[in-house]
Amino acid sequence: MREIEVLAVAAGAAGARPQREDRDAWLVLLPPRTAPDLVAKARAWRDALELDAPPPPAAERLARLRQELARRGVDGFVMPTADSYMADYSNRPLREQRMAWLTGFTGNVATLVLLGEAALLFVDARYRIRQPGTLDLSVFGLRIVQDQSVEDWLTANLRPGQSLGYDPRLHLADDRSALADTCARAGAGMVALAANPVDAIWSEQPAAPMWPVTPHPIAYAGQPAGEKIAMVAAQLLGGKVDVAVLADPTSTMWLLNLRGGDVGSTPMALCRSLLWAGGSVDLFIDRRKMTASATDSLPSSVRLRDEAEFTDALTDLSGRRVLLDPTQASAWIFDLVAGSGAAILRRADPCAIPRACKNPVEIAGSRAAHHRDGLAVVRWLHWLTETGAEGNISEWDVLEKLRACRRALPLHQGPSFEAIGAAGANGAALHYRPRRDDARLLAPGDLFLCDSGGQFLDGTTDITRVVAIGDPPREAMRDYTLVLRSHIAFSTCRFPAGTTGQQLDTIARQPLWAEGMDYWTGTSHGVGSYLSVHEMPPRVSKIASQVALAPGMILSVEPGFYRPGKWGIRIENLLLVVPDGEGADGTPFLCFETLTRAPYEPRLIDTSLLNSAERAWVSQYHAGVRDDLSPFLDAETAAWLAWATAPAESD
Repeated sequence: MREIEVLAVAAGAAGARPQREDRDAWLVLLPPRTAPDLVAKARAWRDALELDAPPPPAAERLARLRQELARRGVDGFVMPTADSYMADYSNRPLREQRMAWLTGFTGNVATLVLLGEAALLFVDARYRIRQPGTLDLSVFGLRIVQDQSVEDWLTANLRPGQSLGYDPRLHLADDRSALADTCARAGAGMVALAANPVDAIWSEQPAAPMWPVTPHPIAYAGQPAGEKIAMVAAQLLGGKVDVAVLADPTSTMWLLNLRGGDVGSTPMALCRSLLWAGGSVDLFIDRRKMTASATDSLPSSVRLRDEAEFTDALTDLSGRRVLLDPTQASAWIFDLVAGSGAAILRRADPCAIPRACKNPVEIAGSRAAHHRDGLAVVRWLHWLTETGAEGNISEWDVLEKLRACRRALPLHQGPSFEAIGAAGANGAALHYRPRRDDARLLAPGDLFLCDSGGQFLDGTTDITRVVAIGDPPREAMRDYTLVLRSHIAFSTCRFPAGTTGQQLDTIARQPLWAEGMDYWTGTSHGVGSYLSVHEMPPRVSKIASQVALAPGMILSVEPGFYRPGKWGIRIENLLLVVPDGEGADGTPFLCFETLTRAPYEPRLIDTSLLNSAERAWVSQYHAGVRDDLSPFLDAETAAWLAWATAPAESD
């Protein structure tokens, strides 16, 4: 491998920057006989690229973009936070975090609209309190979509004959259609840009990520890749589908029992694949990422192809019946397949439900991972309870301590997402994340909200706990206990097979609604098995969903309440959907098994606000946590856990 190729691999490692324990794992991609001085040079190049240079001022970035749009002959531009893989916000490659670089906004979801002198960012209501990142409101205006949608604003401001540029790789086909209809009604038009204009002005844009792809052992996957391929291909054949486009990289990772590290906290490689009804798979990936063990692990039915061949493969589907998931495949993919003359079947990703319904090995692995994770969280909670009120501990310090507790665990591979650690009023800002240099010091009377998780070879965890720093205010106890009631209501519900997440959402919200309270976030999201901590399609929210919850799915439960200027409260466990007998007419019923093993904050529970069944549930859960974890803790921590899990008795 020539020096320039070695340095390209190093640049890809910098572009991946996964939060793993072994930062030098990428060196396996270099030839074994690479000269030591060249290896040292590659390491230094990687380190240099990871030193994020501050971007130009926001006004300058915006001016450059306007010039680029003028050069391309369009009057305006619309861009969502999405990336070309339509990944969850925690899975976006650094190279494709265009919104954050251009505007400074680092929230989950936003849409940028440039037209004339206007430069507007449309966000949802959760960002009324605080906009994450370094958004310069003197340069970019902010709009709340619940007050005015993108389509409403465009309807009022577009003029006949104007053109609105967009990157078809970043829009779902249905979203693009809604925008096109809005433009058409105004006498304007949309123009698909061949390349994203932000890329043209982002001079220090990270390289495409490159991290080693490795096999996911059958001891953790539970089912050979060949069996998975045959199972899903049979579904395609029965549904009269010739080929399915797997646009979501996690589907390919699950199907082929592979794992990677191209994005921060999710062990996946950026790739796409075609799954044929005949039982073969075309895997499109940067071959440089494939380790010998990964390549050797692939069944003979898998054809390894260069990533650049994906476009030609889509344009060569004439006469085929092609499955495209409209929630995953971008408008760019839809356009290529439609242009080939293929018949498009708009159906769900055929790997989504099998991936979400964990097999017995994955379920056992998740239970084991949560047991280990519980030990780390309890050690951390003990430390924080004892030292948090000393006045010299920052939000950053608290997260560092939790990271250290998890790093000591067997099979730990890194965090499952960038942890949230917010003290006091910062907790009311959803998705607030402290920075080392300006993290707030904890003070007596604060509530500290921490949302974190770990990636383990046998499972993925996600937990939120709120800790009282010293004696909590009485109002905080009331808020916490009402959120706990919502948490319990969802955790204990029993429901018939076929029930969707949206149907269960009100169960979680009812205790809060009764007190005039609510939360803007969803109640629940799916969780993968050593994959994405936000795994679709399972979810529980106000948003309509046609996907029924099914045995083997792992979901969060995380109701909350956020009191501006004071605190944020969220209580999150992971739950496993399990069978629970039959109803009166023989209909199968389901319920939840709680996987997370960590106590709630006893100093924040006002037991007078809990009914007898709720108190019994908390006591039973705490007893299980105590019994499961105490034998593996030192005497001092075990004694603290005994105090934290004492029976919840009525005041």
